[in-house]
Amino acid sequence: MPDLLERLQSALAQRYTAECELGRGGMATVFLAEDLRHRRKVAIKVIHPVGHDEASRAATDRALAWFAARPATELRHHRGRVFYYARHWSDADTLFEALSAEAPDSLDFRGYRGVALAHLGRTEEALEIGRWLEALNGRYLRGAHTRWRAAIAAALGDRAEAVRLLEQAYQQGMWLGHFHRRDQEWDVLEDYRPYQEVLRPRD
Repeated sequence: MPDLLERLQSALAQRYTAECELGRGGMATVFLAEDLRHRRKVAIKVIHPVGHDEASRAATDRALAWFAARPATELRHHRGRVFYYARHWSDADTLFEALSAEAPDSLDFRGYRGVALAHLGRTEEALEIGRWLEALNGRYLRGAHTRWRAAIAAALGDRAEAVRLLEQAYQQGMWLGHFHRRDQEWDVLEDYRPYQEVLRPRD
């Protein structure tokens, strides 16, 4: 697999010439590059897609223990998200199914459940949620519903469909946020060239 500098050179070849690594930390690596358009040296910071695994697991374990010591009726949405990020798919499914029944218009509750179902191998149920999300319409959504469809596709292993839906979500107004580096559903796309193209800086 190409090293990080080679991958950066390939991804940014039309806009920058990445020259060398300047420094590396726990969260990112900084490279020296030349901006081909403005003919000047720049620094490019590459956020590590995965980092601090042990600290992340420890924080997740503390959150699970915190919720386990409290009544199941407390902070249920946050509890569900902890199950989700801990990859406790069955617990996440059970809780988000209940939350979706109580708030049937919540696309986040359905989205979390759809991804959990995909990981549990309950493909048709996950796709059914995807169809429900697809039927939503409204400028106020700003592509959030399509982003969840992309997450479900990624969890099902359909990388091409996940990238297609991400591009559609951007066209609908979704902003390119840090969730790509935070949310685990994008891990399967990490080395997928079309996904790298989606994240590539635009002119």
